[in-house]
Amino acid sequence: MRRGFTIIEIIVVIVILGIAAGFVLPRVVGGASRSVRAKADEVGAVLSALARRDAMLSQPVALDYNADSGMLRVLTLRTQETGRGWASDRLLPVAELLPASDGGVKLVSVRSDQTVYRDEDFRIELDQFQPRGVLEVVLADSRERYFATVTLGATSLQASIAESEGGAGTGGGELPEAIDLDALGKEGEAW
Repeated sequence: MRRGFTIIEIIVVIVILGIAAGFVLPRVVGGASRSVRAKADEVGAVLSALARRDAMLSQPVALDYNADSGMLRVLTLRTQETGRGWASDRLLPVAELLPASDGGVKLVSVRSDQTVYRDEDFRIELDQFQPRGVLEVVLADSRERYFATVTLGATSLQASIAESEGGAGTGGGELPEAIDLDALGKEGEAW
């Protein structure tokens, strides 16, 4: 006697496969956006630590990035026996951005006031006697489909994160042009 599958059995199998695909597919497709968001959270913690150190310490602080290691960290200027030098604080968070070739999240650009840094070594030193400018860090996945912009306002102690897909909102990773309100004659207006 030959036994085949009934239509009910086939429908049950199709429903089970559909439910399983509903759970698995978003995890597979959303992996890049989740990794960008996770790294944006790490960068936000570093920028927030920088802001708090700048507000509470009398020592000069700096945001440092090493392109070879992908390490974004906060440095403080310390006086040592051999002289003054920049040193990292092991109690502060560090963001490690892997090279995009390794499938990691890459640093697209960093903006400090009017200076834009691309994927290169930099150190942004904060002047103790001047107000801190706005810091913006743009991150992307290896294929530049998902972007996250981490912003630390001039007076803020907490960084904020904005996400976008396919460059929407970030202009494909490009930062918006700064507007000088004084040059527009609006120095007396509230903004």
